[in-house]
Amino acid sequence: MAVKEVNEKYRCNICGNEVMVTKVGGGTLVCCGEEMELIEPKKKEPLLEEGIEVGEKEEVEEEIPEEEKEEEIKRKIEKVAEELGEIEEEFEEEPKEIEDYKEDIEEVEDDIEKEEEEEEEEE
Repeated sequence: MAVKEVNEKYRCNICGNEVMVTKVGGGTLVCCGEEMELIEPKKKEPLLEEGIEVGEKEEVEEEIPEEEKEEEIKRKIEKVAEELGEIEEEFEEEPKEIEDYKEDIEEVEDDIEKEEEEEEEEE
């Protein structure tokens, strides 16, 4: 089948190569010794023009299994409990000024925020 239009997409039924037409020359595309098959475009598939994708990409969120979500929550709770335990120990040792507690709380919040960011990056 001869190439007719820019943006036509062809596939080799032997090796799976796919080709997008950027310039019509009128010839027939051949791969692995056989003519390539014209792939009909999907309605939602963004068209390519001169190798540049047009349109917006949708972000796909992976679903996290409930067991993993529960484990994550447990780890966060344990971390907070551990940090609170350290603060309680410091309180028992010597009284602090209110400003010192505010700094401790900010440190704990920063640590938790950093851990959450690191976990998001890992996903």
